[in-house]
Amino acid sequence: MQCRVSSVALLLEFWVLSACALHQFHLVTTSLSWPAAQSYCREHYVDLATVDSMEDLQGLIDKVKHIGQVYLWIGLTIDRSVSSWKWSLSGSQFYREGETEYRNWAQPITGQPCAALVSKEAGVWRDYACTNTYSFVCSHSGNDPGKPKYILVLERRTWRHAQIYCRQSYTDLASIRNQAENIEIQQLVLGENSSAIVWIGLFKDDWKWSDQSTSSFRHWYNDYPYYHSDYDCALTHPSWSSYPRDPWQWISYPCSYFSYFICHNGSITNTTILSTLGSTTKTPTKVKLVVRVELVPNSPSDLEDPAMLDSILQQMKAAGRIPEHSTLRWKKQKDGKVFHKKEEEEEGGRGDTCH
Repeated sequence: MQCRVSSVALLLEFWVLSACALHQFHLVTTSLSWPAAQSYCREHYVDLATVDSMEDLQGLIDKVKHIGQVYLWIGLTIDRSVSSWKWSLSGSQFYREGETEYRNWAQPITGQPCAALVSKEAGVWRDYACTNTYSFVCSHSGNDPGKPKYILVLERRTWRHAQIYCRQSYTDLASIRNQAENIEIQQLVLGENSSAIVWIGLFKDDWKWSDQSTSSFRHWYNDYPYYHSDYDCALTHPSWSSYPRDPWQWISYPCSYFSYFICHNGSITNTTILSTLGSTTKTPTKVKLVVRVELVPNSPSDLEDPAMLDSILQQMKAAGRIPEHSTLRWKKQKDGKVFHKKEEEEEGGRGDTCH
């Protein structure tokens, strides 16, 4: 007899018109800790709020700005086991396969969390403290051929304040996707006779979204996140702003704090189609699928461990077979478990109990 571990508890939700998707946010005015808020959102919606872009953030602000001076949990939490370098500009539509992994590091890397291009050293990158002040390069990702792709700002700012400036004035701090773009930025800096060091959009990050989104979008307030053993979850508040025009920035805070919170219920996008008959707005239909997952013998024994369940979801997303802008989560069965064992009889034999 052969035992198999199976489940019909994988919930896949997505919208069938996928473009630049925005989340549907829901404000919950019950004070809970971050873990309790996460459980509430997963039971009633999809998960705690994920924010993918400045446009997405504006949608969140529009949903909550009427409630005044309150603290709100979002779905960002620290995971010190997955620290990696990410680009400030999030969004898969901007990068082709492999472009987010391009690097041009000088050695050694010292462990500082923000990256800058050193134009007078052949355009290599070095890591520096984010509180250092340098000139910086913004990017403009629009389709207007009259606007430059990269903009050099000679004013010296910290990495965080440079990021805010670029997001308000252009698109974001510059992402560098290949060697040709690296040379282009190096020549731009040298041509202006500027400082040899300029901030780019690369930063070291060990935070993740509750719904397993890979979005690298962050909107931290000043010198946050504050790295302390207890400050492992993200709060937002209308008064946290590096500049008056940029409210609702984020801070790290103890997850045990009781606060209101924001859930999301998947993503939605409106696609406007113009024709000679006028304009028509198509609103995508939400698709929810429950998928059977069957694991063969010799599967891990600790399948109810949250870390193991999280790892399985990440592997499924990494395989590239999940629709873009979709959300994956486990849906517990009536007994509170995700996986059950089932018996599979051998040909001509009788099934016995699996242990």
